[in-house]
Amino acid sequence: MARLWTTGFELQSVTSGVEFDTATGTIAINTTTKHGGAAALRCNPSAATGFLTHEFDTPTSGVAITYYTRFYLNITTAPGSLQSILQIRDGGNTVVYS
Repeated sequence: MARLWTTGFELQSVTSGVEFDTATGTIAINTTTKHGGAAALRCNPSAATGFLTHEFDTPTSGVAITYYTRFYLNITTAPGSLQSILQIRDGGNTVVYS
């Protein structure tokens, strides 16, 4: 099985189209706190939101595809309310929500 997409933010860019499709809100590259390599993504919104999106090609109709996802999360200060951390969507329908 071929890897479809991977990012470790090693290009150290928050420009849409470089390591992901689009960015919304406040995101930045952090070179101090990281899992491995030289960089990590930091979402540190002060008021609203901060996230990025990446879209895979749509498979042929009727073909089931299995996706494996892994990410590392470091929460410095937890928000005062429940927040979405990961969403995987299929044609606009959320199939994984965490």
